[in-house]
Amino acid sequence: MSAYSIFIFHEGILSPDSMALFLISLATLALLYAVEKPNFKTFFFSGLLWGLSVFMRANILPLVILVWILAIFKEKKKAIIFILAFISGIIIIIAPITIKNFIITKELVIVAHHGGENFYIGNNPEADGRNKQPSFVHPTPFREHEDFRREASRITRGNLSYPQSSRFWFREGISFIKTRPLQFLELLFKKSCYFFFSKYEAPDNDSSFYFFKKYSGLLNMLNFGFIAPLYLIGMVLAFKDFKKSFLIYLITLAYSLSIIIFFVISRYRLPIVQFLILFASYGIYWIFDQARKRRFRHLLFYMVIAGTLFFLINKEDIKPDFSQDYLSLGNVYFQKGQYDNSLEAYKKSLFLNYKHAPFAYSGIGNVFYVRKLYNQALFMYNKALLLDPNCAEYHFNIGTVYYKQGLWDKALLKFKRAIELNALYSEAHYDLGMVYYKKRLYEKAIHEFKEVIKIDPDHIKASYALNLVDRENMLQQ
Repeated sequence: MSAYSIFIFHEGILSPDSMALFLISLATLALLYAVEKPNFKTFFFSGLLWGLSVFMRANILPLVILVWILAIFKEKKKAIIFILAFISGIIIIIAPITIKNFIITKELVIVAHHGGENFYIGNNPEADGRNKQPSFVHPTPFREHEDFRREASRITRGNLSYPQSSRFWFREGISFIKTRPLQFLELLFKKSCYFFFSKYEAPDNDSSFYFFKKYSGLLNMLNFGFIAPLYLIGMVLAFKDFKKSFLIYLITLAYSLSIIIFFVISRYRLPIVQFLILFASYGIYWIFDQARKRRFRHLLFYMVIAGTLFFLINKEDIKPDFSQDYLSLGNVYFQKGQYDNSLEAYKKSLFLNYKHAPFAYSGIGNVFYVRKLYNQALFMYNKALLLDPNCAEYHFNIGTVYYKQGLWDKALLKFKRAIELNALYSEAHYDLGMVYYKKRLYEKAIHEFKEVIKIDPDHIKASYALNLVDRENMLQQ
């Protein structure tokens, strides 16, 4: 595990999945202890840890059913008490966030509201078993949830909230399964192969292991292609002691199914790899043990199987797409003020894959904007807007250029359009208020600054501007 490159990668980028790995490992240990020494306290403490794990991975909630099975097997008479203890531990941890979600959304959202979106990503006519976004979604974490909500609202002809949108897409995923059962089964098979046998670490929308690998020798150590043949052998060999390790088998199976029913990417597989490494380690131990005992005929049989599996699994050759990574790199360079490097990264993103073109054009426009090359910035922002006319940010960016050029009326129209597309866009409200202030429309300016403070109570500039405009308005009257 110390030499497993994917663990090192997620630690390096401070990914929450590293915390999920730790919590699920600790929760499993607590559950093992509870099964060995069953009482109210041990199951309650185990429930607390699994509740914490749910924050990292909401899909592990079905493990409650697993605990029910364990309790029934272990202590039939006290099963109900153990189940209640376990569930109580989970509820104590989850309840505060569920209550907070209800206060904010006025809807029952247990942990997160995008489960339906993830279900649809993995179960729709365009799905490929990995993180292939539907055609109406921009492949970036900053836009995808809004894209799903907007499309659901368009189809239903309503203005759905995020939880309502999630439920809509879950129903759409179920509808796909009912109407295209054969395609669903084919997808299920592909996802199972990706999860258990694929060495490719499929990226999410925001980071690629293979891109970071270019810059770090630490990421060239053990990979899933090395572990997979050994854990498969280890699982078969350890099955003879099933009673001793049945909990690990059940958790591995339950977690795997909870991912496969959605879609498979590298970080979703991460928490279960620790259990697969246990089996792989047992496989390595068994090989050395058989060699020490000179059982070469028996050993040869498993070595041939392991060699065949190693060849088949490592034969997979997928060329990763770095366009998103160069886009992210361009954003980092921009934040650090390294504008030449930022431009170069955005251009590489455009060259590799045009699907991120709106974001790249917008990024290039930002570089021109900070360099006060307003005409060039306006040209790039318009190119981005042409590709994505319903993006509030691009309208806002164009408005800021007009504002700098003193074209108040044009800026006003763009800021208004940005707010139409995103009513909670605080900066658009603020700049619209500044335009009204420049045009001496003080009442309208005051209204916009109040909207900003309503959205973001800590917006200092809006509070200052509100006081300033309010004083000038009173003097004018």
